[in-house]
Amino acid sequence: MFFTIDVSRTVFVYVVNQDDKGESYLLFPLPNVEPVNPVPAGTGIRLPGSIDSQHYIWVVTSPGGRDHFFVYVSPERLTDLEQLLAAVPRAQVGRPVTSVPLSRSALEKFRSVGGLTTSGSAKNPVTLSELPALPDGQQTVTGLWARRITFENPAK
Repeated sequence: MFFTIDVSRTVFVYVVNQDDKGESYLLFPLPNVEPVNPVPAGTGIRLPGSIDSQHYIWVVTSPGGRDHFFVYVSPERLTDLEQLLAAVPRAQVGRPVTSVPLSRSALEKFRSVGGLTTSGSAKNPVTLSELPALPDGQQTVTGLWARRITFENPAK
């Protein structure tokens, strides 16, 4: 999978994936992958990006359930969010990704940055599904833009 984003100004973009079990992955930005943050203004900027002019895509690594993609776009660098995402495994070329659910304390901080709420107990995975769904059409936003995109991943 990949997606394109059209932005009218330079912005910082963060993409996190979480499945219904609470396993999370940082999908963008990634080390050694272009573009990097901040993403330049432009039309059709493709993520996750490319290495040596070769485009890469995100690969579904497990069957069944739903995948939630959380997209954060901001004209300012989100250093608190970046600190939280430092503990989340990153998608990497050439090796499977090991998942780590976000801790409850991280989610409380995450909520303050991304407008998320926490639920459940420590034994139950906490999901990040409180962001609004991605609406149809273009949007104009000043400040932080945060949306959720959910995909069904049917079991075979």
